[in-house]
Amino acid sequence: MASNTFKEPKYGLSLTGKLSLVMYLAFLVVPNALVNTARSVFTALRRGVPVRMYITAAVLGASLGGLTPRQLQYVTNTSIHAYRAWMKSMVAKAQKRGQTNLLASLQSEIQPLPDGRSSILWMGNRKTATKFVLFFHGGGYVAPLLEGHLEWCWRVFVQPFVGTQNEVAVAILDYTLCPDAQFPTQLKQAVAAMEALSGTGIKPQQILIGGDSAGGNLTAHLLHHIAHPDSGSDSGVTPLHIAEPLLGAFLVSPWISADVSQRSFVENHGIDMLTAKHITDASRSFYGAGIYKTDMLQEAYAVFDGMESVVSDVLVTAGQQEVLRDQAVILVDRLRNLNPNLKTKFEVANDEGHDFILLEGGDRWTGPAMERMRAWATELIQGA
Repeated sequence: MASNTFKEPKYGLSLTGKLSLVMYLAFLVVPNALVNTARSVFTALRRGVPVRMYITAAVLGASLGGLTPRQLQYVTNTSIHAYRAWMKSMVAKAQKRGQTNLLASLQSEIQPLPDGRSSILWMGNRKTATKFVLFFHGGGYVAPLLEGHLEWCWRVFVQPFVGTQNEVAVAILDYTLCPDAQFPTQLKQAVAAMEALSGTGIKPQQILIGGDSAGGNLTAHLLHHIAHPDSGSDSGVTPLHIAEPLLGAFLVSPWISADVSQRSFVENHGIDMLTAKHITDASRSFYGAGIYKTDMLQEAYAVFDGMESVVSDVLVTAGQQEVLRDQAVILVDRLRNLNPNLKTKFEVANDEGHDFILLEGGDRWTGPAMERMRAWATELIQGA
């Protein structure tokens, strides 16, 4: 039965769990963070790339690899908590600076989805918006939405268009995290979010979809599902029919496969925030027993065909220094070979590791990754 309310998850730990967390932090996460930082700095200096971002990446990598999903969720809290805190902070800043024109785009609005376990967190004024972004955050399907995601969405998609004829609203999907749900639950929730947008009269050519890392994974699954609604790997997910292609899709440092045999996993081990173990653990957690039946690179080569009827423009980004780089290369190769008329842009930034646009957002800095994303999005938003 459909629900019109959303119950925010509570990520608590027992006393034993809290004591275990303290032990993990003291004897695993902190030492790993120090080792990762030293190794990342050394490798970054040797390769001649900027060091600062790799220090942040090293600490994040140690946290992702050292904590259990429950511990990580307890430490970071919920996506809704992050959303409300960020919105409150941004409203206070806008009022202090006299930027009253921004306030209508900074009103918190949580739209429950029918399953009662997921929701849309709105950013921007959707009453005046003419373009919409359906955003899927990364975090291996175990970490919630972070401030860096919100800052990135604001700086790239919303703020530049406030007060123009091309205003943008972002619909951030607050999907159910593992281990409380596995695939295809999150795909079902993504489909429900798309249906929620179309149910208000928003047309596909007004919509961009995308996300980072695991959010790129969910983007790929959604595109595949729209093109191939009867796919066995999407069993039980309601078909989603669209009358015209989506305006665009973006996949930032996408995690596409459980296969960690690509050269980039060896080449960038020790400098990137992720490792082969991160990807293997996340794949098992998300896909469970169906890990290889749902792997988009292990399936038939033609899994990415038919995209020309689903989306008009695709952007895939990766860092030269990240372990997932070669998965992005394979994804783009297949998109281009199977969809010769699809406009596909591929950007590989030499100085960057995994998901540097998120790190820029966490630093509240419009850096090179944001600038490139904003240039691509602006062309679509203003040109359509």
